[in-house]
Amino acid sequence: MKRKFLGFLFAFCLIIPCGALLTACGGGTFSLKTNAQNATITLQTSEAKKGDTITFDVVVDEPTEDYLYKLERVYYVVEGSEQENVLTSETNTYSFTMPESNVTVCAQVNQIEVYNEFIFNNGTLTAYTGFDKDVVVPESYSLHDTGSNEMIISLKNKEEVEQFINDDGSFNYFIYSAGQYYVTATINGVKSEEKFVTASELLNNESEDKVGYFENLLAQATESLNVKIRLTSYTVNEEDMAGSEAALGCIIRPLYELLSGKLSSFTMSTNDGRTIEVSQETFNEETMTSIGEIFSSLNSEMFPITYTYGNYYVMTEGSDFQVTGISAPLEGLTNSAFYGLDFVESIVIPSTLTTISNGTFENCNNLTTVTIESETIYNALTDLNTCGDLIANATQIKVLKTIVDDTANINEFLNTTGGYTRTEDGNYYIYSK
Repeated sequence: MKRKFLGFLFAFCLIIPCGALLTACGGGTFSLKTNAQNATITLQTSEAKKGDTITFDVVVDEPTEDYLYKLERVYYVVEGSEQENVLTSETNTYSFTMPESNVTVCAQVNQIEVYNEFIFNNGTLTAYTGFDKDVVVPESYSLHDTGSNEMIISLKNKEEVEQFINDDGSFNYFIYSAGQYYVTATINGVKSEEKFVTASELLNNESEDKVGYFENLLAQATESLNVKIRLTSYTVNEEDMAGSEAALGCIIRPLYELLSGKLSSFTMSTNDGRTIEVSQETFNEETMTSIGEIFSSLNSEMFPITYTYGNYYVMTEGSDFQVTGISAPLEGLTNSAFYGLDFVESIVIPSTLTTISNGTFENCNNLTTVTIESETIYNALTDLNTCGDLIANATQIKVLKTIVDDTANINEFLNTTGGYTRTEDGNYYIYSK
């Protein structure tokens, strides 16, 4: 009888998988794996038994120059099943009960493009500060609090440095001339120590040869040049105020960043005990008057003057992102937003854009390709100089077919009197000369 029982048990073991038998006896373990891009999942264990509580952390990657990362959802998938078991948590720590199988823990992260090269103000693009030849204007934007009081501007080569310091009326020069930032230069492959650069060093107020800091970098860079500019809190010493332009730079730096929508707030503190707190929400004419009064009565006892920055905002496309401040479609382009930017060769005007001020594209001599996806702008193009000289130098104008074919939209200049030849290219009509 005993032999029959042992034989039966042996046969049973051959039929039932070993893992299942061990589990039935309370000794089976199952594996845990992770699957995530742009996030790190940290498991407390790589194996567990059925019924164990599995706890893990999910940390989204830090923002880069070009992208932010937003955690959309966290879930686990049981081996042999396609069901996604979604988990929720108020923190970055999640947990679930281990099933009777191997498990993969997953995190879905959205990559959100950052538009640091655009400056927005209440639904209007007020300036383009980037270096792209082919500009695509976003349809909408949000302001996201980065949680950091630093912002980085990267100039990747000599050409971008030259554009950055070029006094052509563009906003790039306005950013450059204010100074009050930290610069790390890599010249001919050799990285230098970080240096605080003031407006007086940029605008040649004390230099006999009238050569500024960036001009010196360009002169040294016989092979290559890469520059990282770090904008953050800083201290102004009395010698930094040499020359009226340099003094203006000390004032302009934080105000420009705040009024352009990129800096949430700043506090200005003088050595003799005066303090002014400025934010996007509280800034008004009275605040500007208070700052002006301090600088109209400068004396040695007031130095050093310290600027303490609040957090930076970054612009992202789309309204589905958690925002701080403004979330709005892009409605207009203000006067001189692209003025004199010779390097811009093409631009896409989105459907949400309804107004372009006079002079917006004045002296954009190389802007030869214009793509129009806005009915309002299409109808407003009555000659070469309307819509801020948008098509003044254009040799190719692309317009969505759905706009042109709609009988409610009329543009005699492009279709009749302007002397253009119209051809088709996919979803667009091409007007060319």
